[in-house]
Amino acid sequence: MSNKDWNISNTQQLTINHASLKEIPLAWTNLDRLESLDLSYNQLQVLRKEIGNLQQLKKLDLSNNKLNKLPESLSELKQLEFLNLSNNKLESIPLVVSQLPALKVLRIKGNALSFVPDDIRFLQQLEYLDISFNPIKDLPTSIGQLKNLRRLNCTSNQFNSFPYPLLHLEKLEYLQELDLHFRLKINTSDLVILYKVLRLLRKRKANFDQKIAAFQIFVYHQYDGDIKNVFPLLRINYKQFSKAIRHFLIARSSLNIGPDTSIAVVGKTEWINHKTLPTNDQIAFKIEDHTSHILAGQQLSKKETEQLKPTHQFLDETLLMASLYPDQDVAWLTPLRNQLIDLLMSPQNENIALALKMSEDNPIQASLLTELLWAYTHIDAGNKTLRSTIKAIFYRRIPDFDSNDLPSANFKFFTPNKSEHQINKDIVRVCKPHKAWEGGKIARYLYQKTGTAYQYILSNSSPSQQKEWLSQFIQGQSICLSPLKSLSFLPKSIVCFPAIETIDLKFCSFKQLPDNKLLVQMQNLHTLDLRNNPISSIPRKEFKAASAFRIYISKY
Repeated sequence: MSNKDWNISNTQQLTINHASLKEIPLAWTNLDRLESLDLSYNQLQVLRKEIGNLQQLKKLDLSNNKLNKLPESLSELKQLEFLNLSNNKLESIPLVVSQLPALKVLRIKGNALSFVPDDIRFLQQLEYLDISFNPIKDLPTSIGQLKNLRRLNCTSNQFNSFPYPLLHLEKLEYLQELDLHFRLKINTSDLVILYKVLRLLRKRKANFDQKIAAFQIFVYHQYDGDIKNVFPLLRINYKQFSKAIRHFLIARSSLNIGPDTSIAVVGKTEWINHKTLPTNDQIAFKIEDHTSHILAGQQLSKKETEQLKPTHQFLDETLLMASLYPDQDVAWLTPLRNQLIDLLMSPQNENIALALKMSEDNPIQASLLTELLWAYTHIDAGNKTLRSTIKAIFYRRIPDFDSNDLPSANFKFFTPNKSEHQINKDIVRVCKPHKAWEGGKIARYLYQKTGTAYQYILSNSSPSQQKEWLSQFIQGQSICLSPLKSLSFLPKSIVCFPAIETIDLKFCSFKQLPDNKLLVQMQNLHTLDLRNNPISSIPRKEFKAASAFRIYISKY
């Protein structure tokens, strides 16, 4: 076969796929202008040594063939930037691959590789390495020297433990392709934050032990190394990461505060106002020789972290607030609990502020957390002081409270333009993270004041709670649900009222007849009033099932 037969003598790109080629025609190796050669999906078992003649070649795709080795002459391709060896029969990455100085992309997935050789470090221009779908159990330390590597695909790996050389690759992107969730249970979202931290640590010339500490604490919540490696991590201001570091330090500390305890409050605190702290010999705002306990705020300075010692104990703001402001006796305020609730449920900031002043440092606040949340969402967006006071109560009274769970300053559970679906969604989103906030109580307050949130009550309450709430709609032997304009389903707890003869659903939002399985359980029921509902048609089967009842429907 000659160049003339294929008319390719001057080509720069050559693609021959699915041609059952078993070897490359010799004439093709003399194409001195060729820059791209795609021979994927053929039957190649060997590669001619003359392949080294293609000095201008930048892209070579040999994927989906039967290659089990490569010729040494491949190293002559000094301009090669892209090499695809995926889905062949290679048992190792050929040594010659590491001799391609311009290589930027190496794809070698779906072979039989059991390891990555140390020689991979010579590919200093490499930006993308795909070793997915190979039985690789670990990565060599040398892979950390690939400083330009931005993408590493390890999908379907066989890692038994985290490959720590990855911590050297601060530029990595597409972290989901590391595929560390299935076998190692490492969340990709955690890795995203960790790699942002790694880039900061590199700028600050952190050593590798500090990077390992960052990974182990943030991902595995444990660390057995030198505690001095943890202190520089307090300089990182990613909230989720810094919170993990502080929790780790507090968990390993003795948290007793006594008369001999000397506390240094350093860094910006979230809940404690420095101006309100008592000025005495026990509390200072810098680390001194006699300091025994540290309250580490957000983003400590380099000087402060260098002053930390392994003997220091760490505490959080909750413990300090409890120590400085012990709870009052709850008894005197208990008779005034209803008045406190009325003040907190008031839309006036002055009433909310009065309730907070009355209940200051009193354990009764723990029983008013839902009302405090209601108040929080009704405070004017500009009143940061009042909102901060309630946030501090949440922090003190709710275990593991994170302020990120709080809604934004302009959030309201109800506004005139919110649908029932959105109100239901908002209550779930805000209240679900903390059991201390009772979504059902919020929903009942909303219904009393605005006639909304009944979708939440009927979808998230227990049968007994539903029955109690629905009882307000009972009128003799009838139940009138017409006020619930967005109602589109029959509450299951309606069967708890066996004496009902008529269900009034006028002006609701039913698009079809109510569930017949519920209706047949109500022995005395004989009438359904569905006038002014958006029911356009009734399937014959559905109509037949409900024929035992008198049903009123108006044309919609």
